[in-house]
Amino acid sequence: MSCWNAEIQLRSNIEAVAKMRRDLPLGGELAEDYVFEEAGGGSARKVRFSELFAEGKDTLIIYSYMYGPQMAQSCVSCTSILDALDGEAPHVMQRTNLAVIAKSPIARIMELTNGRGGGTCDCSRLRTIPTITTTTQSRPRAISCRR
Repeated sequence: MSCWNAEIQLRSNIEAVAKMRRDLPLGGELAEDYVFEEAGGGSARKVRFSELFAEGKDTLIIYSYMYGPQMAQSCVSCTSILDALDGEAPHVMQRTNLAVIAKSPIARIMELTNGRGGGTCDCSRLRTIPTITTTTQSRPRAISCRR
């Protein structure tokens, strides 16, 4: 098989898988209204999964930020993406809800945020869950998961 034919077959397979994904049913109901911890204004507060949805917006976009508690530092690629997302978030949030999820405790994420001068996961711009980071209609905040 030539490289050209392999490329055509690959593209065909990608399109077939994309169609299969589009044909999947929408997500099911959650077993419970999960509670997260959200950092904002220097303290943490409880926030429910249902509260991650602004009125009139039924779509929640979630980005998985690779920054687990055992990692010495966050994923460089994820950090780069979040730096860009920080500027794009207000535009994305015009039509959808936005969350960034990481496994580190909220305090650790806040340390990273403060050390970057308000860039990645800036809690005045993005929210963070266990961790989940989400955005609201105004400005996003940081959250950490508690089950």
